Amino acid sequence: MYQAKILNYDEALKLFSLKAFKQDSPLKGYEVLSKEFVYYAQGFPLALKVLGSFMFQRNIDTWESVLGRLNGTPERKILDVLEISFDGLKITEQKIFLDIPCFLKGMTKDRVANILQTLHYRPNVDIDVLVEKSLITISNGTLWMHDLLQES
Repeated sequence: MYQAKILNYDEALKLFSLKAFKQDSPLKGYEVLSKEFVYYAQGFPLALKVLGSFMFQRNIDTWESVLGRLNGTPERKILDVLEISFDGLKITEQKIFLDIPCFLKGMTKDRVANILQTLHYRPNVDIDVLVEKSLITISNGTLWMHDLLQES
């Protein structure tokens, strides 16, 4: 079994910042809040990616609210991160997210889009949102989901 590498503080802040701000370091005014998210994630890359992606383009009030929610139940840590990210999805995105580990993991994005496509629905944007939020990845054209996400 592969053991995920825990990142040191500088690596963790950089990864979080890349997802939250699309740059190597926090935006002005978000430095302290970013440090709190990094501390919360304890160097776990998946948590940093999911949290950073979820916080992208959100205002400071939202950042403080999310931190309050996470710190309210510290014993659940990573599950809280995943729940917040899942709750932030639209219904169609949630349905696709839930379908992937059951039926669609390992298929190409195009195949998944064709399976889910209906007369009035084109799922490509929803799949792209899941990728942007680090809930799924596409490697060599194939959809994948981290085992921790799949199990939760």
